[in-house]
Amino acid sequence: GDYEEYLVSSGFVVVDKSVVSFVHQSILDCFFAEEMLRRYYEKATVLEIIGDKLSQTPGKRYQTQIFLQQLLEISAKDFVSVGKSLIESEKIRYSFKYVFIEVMSQINAHITEIESCVLDLFHDDRWSASIINSIVRGSEYYVHLLRDKGCLNVLAESEETKAVAVDLLLSIRGKLDEADVDFIRKNAIESKES
Repeated sequence: GDYEEYLVSSGFVVVDKSVVSFVHQSILDCFFAEEMLRRYYEKATVLEIIGDKLSQTPGKRYQTQIFLQQLLEISAKDFVSVGKSLIESEKIRYSFKYVFIEVMSQINAHITEIESCVLDLFHDDRWSASIINSIVRGSEYYVHLLRDKGCLNVLAESEETKAVAVDLLLSIRGKLDEADVDFIRKNAIESKES
């Protein structure tokens, strides 16, 4: 019909006898991600949308990433809700949980729901290292968020994690402000002098 002609003429699909093939896998992945989005808004659970561990393949992970990116564009609240469901479920592979953190790492804008989620996961021992390494390190936005919310002070209180706090500030060299320099002076320089 019209759709098939459009897809063929636009170079999205190739028709050979009775077999229809997508020119590029990512086009098909986008259709699957759209279907995941539709199912989410029809109130399917995250496990119903993603499938059991046997169906949680690398290809499905990429589709999940697209689904999460699309969901974020629609609603940060829904994005965080789905992400927390992924993280909390024992029936979801770690790599699928981690895709939520990867998508969050691409956000550098003031979105209250995302900030709250990053802070919650920062305080969760299971996810703290992932948040620090994948989202905060190198991001002026997130380093300052942790500093302003007192999280860097919490890290600096312990000898085991003080270096992490200073390292996070040093990861945004060239973008340090006065409060950053004061923090480094207080926690790196003064502690070495005492």
